[in-house]
Amino acid sequence: MQHKKYNIISAVNFCFRFAPRAATIKLLIEIINGALIPLMVLVISSFINNAVTFVNGDGKLAPVIVMLILMAGYYGYSQVNQIILRIANKTLENALREYLRPQLVEKQARTSFELLENPETMDLILRVCTNVEDRMMAILDSSIGIIRLGIQVFGTLSLLAIYVWWMLPLFIASAFLIAFIARKGGKAIYASDVVTTKLTRRHYYLSSILVGRETAAERTLFGYGDYINEKFSAAHLKRSNIVTKEIAIEEITVNTCGLILNALVLVAVLVLLRPVGEKTMSHGLYVSIIGALIGLAKIITGTVSRLVCETTGYIEYMRDYTTFFSLTESDTNNNVSGNGKVISFTSLEIRNLRFRYTPESNYVLNGVNLIIEKGKSYSLIGKNGAGKSTLIKILLGFYRDFEGEILINGVDISKYNSGDLRQLFSIVYQDFAKYYIPLINNITLGSDRNSFRSSICLAELEDVVAKLPKNENTPLGKIYVDGTDLSGGEWQKVAIARALYADTPFMILDEPTASLSPMMESKLYKRFTEITKNKTSLLISHRLGSTKLSDMLFVLDNGVIAETGTHDELMAAKGIYSNMFNSQRSWYDER
Repeated sequence: MQHKKYNIISAVNFCFRFAPRAATIKLLIEIINGALIPLMVLVISSFINNAVTFVNGDGKLAPVIVMLILMAGYYGYSQVNQIILRIANKTLENALREYLRPQLVEKQARTSFELLENPETMDLILRVCTNVEDRMMAILDSSIGIIRLGIQVFGTLSLLAIYVWWMLPLFIASAFLIAFIARKGGKAIYASDVVTTKLTRRHYYLSSILVGRETAAERTLFGYGDYINEKFSAAHLKRSNIVTKEIAIEEITVNTCGLILNALVLVAVLVLLRPVGEKTMSHGLYVSIIGALIGLAKIITGTVSRLVCETTGYIEYMRDYTTFFSLTESDTNNNVSGNGKVISFTSLEIRNLRFRYTPESNYVLNGVNLIIEKGKSYSLIGKNGAGKSTLIKILLGFYRDFEGEILINGVDISKYNSGDLRQLFSIVYQDFAKYYIPLINNITLGSDRNSFRSSICLAELEDVVAKLPKNENTPLGKIYVDGTDLSGGEWQKVAIARALYADTPFMILDEPTASLSPMMESKLYKRFTEITKNKTSLLISHRLGSTKLSDMLFVLDNGVIAETGTHDELMAAKGIYSNMFNSQRSWYDER
């Protein structure tokens, strides 16, 4: 699939498409500003000449007053257009934010799960999505600035060509040299931004530790604020130094060229004294031309270098913007199935499944084989890091780049879209999400497929709901004035209710019991087995509170299913499972 390419013109088009009036006002004002600069050279020259003539008694006052009115009008216009520009900028910013932010969020939501676990992808997302509306406005400003600069420089050069034509090649050559240096500097500065993105993410993370509510208790208890602050400051300083170094190199080089250009202007100042002395050039024209020369040197040294440097960076940014929108997406088809029919679950078979996160890494799963049948309960057992959660992510379609076969109802998993898998599976993760929204929305997540009451009952949340100030409509979390926080076990029940509300034929518990004691864990698993008795269930754990409740156990070890059987069969085999169970027997008060 060929993706759209974005560039500087695309960014300018965004501005004119979503805020045409504001963008047009900005363009017109900058064009007028560019044209007025050389015109004001003539006005000032005329004012000085007429004022000198009038003072000497050889002229009239009227031309002096006219020139004063024109200069005052220019000053007044300069003040008013700044106000208009601020209003236009705010209008444009709001319009771009309203359009672009949702697009960026939607794209991130559609991006393949595998990519979201890649640090380089996260760096790209941070670069592209941070202050996107400001970036687009800056690109428009630079583009308009180039147009204004062109008008201004052309008008000034046309004026200078009459009197100091020999300076023109020097100015033009200097402009090209400085533009070349600035372009190289712009690339280097953006490249340094890319390098520092990792530091920026670390910087943001450390900042969240320093100020976040979730870390407040441990931050206070262990007093690690100063230590983290040192890390935060070091990351900030290192990031700043890398970018500052590139900026300094570019600035020093450009300003060196500027010194040479200003030396040439001084030569012109001395050369033009001759026609003034010979009365072939008026004092007013001399002053205006010298002012124009100095202004042009400043423009070439400062404005040209800034615009070229910025524009080069924006070109690189729009390439990143293109890359971001070209990221591989998960199958986000919201249909329950490809043909619109409800899918039932009958079987799951995994044949010689092998998976590794990168081509260079070792296999996490190295030949997994298992069969799961409808209506039975299963447990997947293994030590921490054995690959249990990885296996589940593959089943849910998060990872597609695996070797071997996975057959659901006898059909290869690649034939199913994400809507199919969402209809088949629901899961409670070990790191389940806590949404700081009303409890009812925590469970239904905006859906109205079923009555959430039954989910609350099955998850044994009735007492929790009853004690909340607004019952199920109570906002959860302390970010709201009227919000209420829950205990770890209560949040766990909310997560289970969410999975039950999905009402899928296959339910998975992926070690969501870390905050519970082994006895409470065993009780939860027992309750879960009861409420899923008409479904297929898979309980995943390195603790064995669920095992005696399951019809079949799978022991994952060294990337393969090392043992399969019932609790009694595996205990009799005296293998991995038997050793694990015996070492944990006291946790569950087993005799």
